[in-house]
Amino acid sequence: MPEQRFPVNYTTLSAAALAELVANRYAVATPVMCRFWQQDINDTYMLTAGSTKYALRVYRYAWRIREDIQAEIDLLNYLHGKGVSVSAPIQKKDGGYPNRIVAPEGIRYMGT
Repeated sequence: MPEQRFPVNYTTLSAAALAELVANRYAVATPVMCRFWQQDINDTYMLTAGSTKYALRVYRYAWRIREDIQAEIDLLNYLHGKGVSVSAPIQKKDGGYPNRIVAPEGIRYMGT
């Protein structure tokens, strides 16, 4: 009988896998390097694409639904467009923003 996986509430995602995901889904320079930076309400990773540095946010499981994250992105884009100094989200190659990640605990979202 196969062993059943033990349920988890929280996981730290692989920085190498996130770097690969960003390289595939975003129009960024290469190489893409990623390292875990901080655990808080959300996880923050420091991302380097070529010579440009980014902050990569991974939302905790069940912390926000996709629509809430999109509303946050829309607000940041609005403020950035008005000249306010905020972290501006980066669009994916397909024009969208949050990435859906299937983590062991469930669906999590990621954005840069």
